[in-house]
Amino acid sequence: MTTYQNDRDRDSFFRNLPHRYEITKIVRENKDTKHKEVIYQSMEAEQREKSGIEKMLVAAGIQVDKKLINLVLRLNKKFGIYHTVDMLNKSEALLGKCADKREKNLVKDFLVLWEEKENGI
Repeated sequence: MTTYQNDRDRDSFFRNLPHRYEITKIVRENKDTKHKEVIYQSMEAEQREKSGIEKMLVAAGIQVDKKLINLVLRLNKKFGIYHTVDMLNKSEALLGKCADKREKNLVKDFLVLWEEKENGI
């Protein structure tokens, strides 16, 4: 009975809010190392980010395909930031962010595909 009463009180509190809020992204940050990682991202936010990545790559004159967009999206999620074309060109900086083998493998896979797309292969 108590649970029902608490739920009803909570619903009446949130029911009359003037705006509807949506959680689009949750980022976990290690306070000691300042390492960030996205632990949740809504589908709408992911679609907006993919279209933004595609527009950024087209503006930079880089040939776009689904695999490249997905790798950039995975990098963004893994490191908790939006990568620009300038940031993606700096391979040493990307490798320097890596904390473990999985992150290094992800970055190396991205760099191989990035070099192919930049060279027009």
